[in-house]
Amino acid sequence: DWETVVKEKRAVTAISALARWRLTGRQLEELWHEHESQTKLLAPGLYCGKLTNVNKSTQKLSTLYVINGFYLGMKERYTTLPPPTKNSILPETDADHLNTIAENDHDNEEELPEQMFHNSLIGNGDGGVYCFVVEWSGGELAWKDFLRNIVGTTANDIAQAEKGSLQREIYDRREELGLTV
Repeated sequence: DWETVVKEKRAVTAISALARWRLTGRQLEELWHEHESQTKLLAPGLYCGKLTNVNKSTQKLSTLYVINGFYLGMKERYTTLPPPTKNSILPETDADHLNTIAENDHDNEEELPEQMFHNSLIGNGDGGVYCFVVEWSGGELAWKDFLRNIVGTTANDIAQAEKGSLQREIYDRREELGLTV
């Protein structure tokens, strides 16, 4: 029952699942896909999956209800931590950082160090991400119109994005840009 799951702190974010199970984002994503039949759509872009894995500290099977457990694996393909510097407060790898978190027995995402969430937008060899900051007057263009007409939001099919939007232009020019869908 859900009350018990919440009381036992088994409803967690993907980052908390990484720390508890000491996995990488890609390992959690693989686990998510293995349990695909145990996932439910809660709202657009928000999924919960019932995942079972061996807890590496206790060596026992544990079941967690993980929110968007696929996301961090996808993110790892497109982002990477910046290289450590002499005075860097960031660990060399996310895995090292997760081990530190697990050793300190953080149960709760709110207790996780802020640096855990820091990633730069640098390609890691498998892909890359470009970030743009845009500003406009809300009186001249509503947010939903920005998403639909400029970004080109779609339910699931990029080919259905609004003509002239960024997504549709990229889709229409995918061969020219050397992209696959």
